[in-house]
Amino acid sequence: MFGPIVHTGFSVHGGLVVEPPVQSPAPRAVHLRHSEGTSFVAIVDDVRCSLATEYLKTTRMYTDDIAMLLGFSDPANLRRALKRWTGKGPGELRR
Repeated sequence: MFGPIVHTGFSVHGGLVVEPPVQSPAPRAVHLRHSEGTSFVAIVDDVRCSLATEYLKTTRMYTDDIAMLLGFSDPANLRRALKRWTGKGPGELRR
């Protein structure tokens, strides 16, 4: 089985070399937004939207892999969420 390639920051996933993930917001920033009255669900949606659009624009990762990384139970749920958040599907965001 392939494991992470520690010295480069890249990992092997399913036989493909995958770029390291984009950094998510610092836990303190999330805590501050939550304390300002933003719901936890809204914060999670915002982070998922930001990461999904960043992955789609800057990597060649499959939509299925992005969905898994972001905690979606099914890739179709990621596609529906992207439509809700941005009005665009994964293919449109990649362009």
